[in-house]
Amino acid sequence: MGLDVEATRLAVYIYAFVGDPREILFRHDIHDLTRDDLLSLRYRLTPSAVVVNTLALVESRNDRRRTNATCWFLPSTFAADILRGIVWDDVHHIYQRFWMPETTTLEHVFITIWDVDEAWYMMMLDVRKPRVYSLDVHRTVENMVRKEKQIKAVLKALSLMFATPTHILNFTDSAETAIWACSWLSHSGGFSRNIFGSMGDEDTLRMRLASSIVGAQCNELRPAVDEASQATWQAFDCYIILR
Repeated sequence: MGLDVEATRLAVYIYAFVGDPREILFRHDIHDLTRDDLLSLRYRLTPSAVVVNTLALVESRNDRRRTNATCWFLPSTFAADILRGIVWDDVHHIYQRFWMPETTTLEHVFITIWDVDEAWYMMMLDVRKPRVYSLDVHRTVENMVRKEKQIKAVLKALSLMFATPTHILNFTDSAETAIWACSWLSHSGGFSRNIFGSMGDEDTLRMRLASSIVGAQCNELRPAVDEASQATWQAFDCYIILR
């Protein structure tokens, strides 16, 4: 299947366990994620915005454990607030302290964007070059101008913090934009053109993403979920043996 033992055990608990869909399986600070939220990662479903943004939070907290963070991961609400005209003081209050840790080694900034045509795309800023990449698999002639305006608006808001990029690259491939956004977010912060290769088995990817969220170090409910998933895994294992 392509999952290690821990990821498989968590995936079984998330997907196979018949329980309360409102059960909270991830908590960090005031951010909660329920079983029902994670079930949006099931095959052929579109992952909910809260799942995409939780993955951004998980990767942000993973990177923050370094001495100096190299990446910022920003939720879709950041771009939405910028585009609706939020003032910079509110950006600092809402986002900078929580999502943008102070660092002297910043290399990349990942910004997820939920567009009006109900598709995800992502801005990836290479701070050192500087360049901005539009990681967009749903770009068309009809929406190109609008999206370029959106990107420029976000860049203008961030120009106080890093250099203005010099050009935009666009890549096209899959139509499942939410899964692509999650895949990019879970790429451990590094960036290369290999990101745009095949995602492999999509069902495995979905289970891996769900397991990585629930099994994240920043999940305050991880010990309880881990204990429950162990019990479910043992029951599942006994069922297979008995059969």
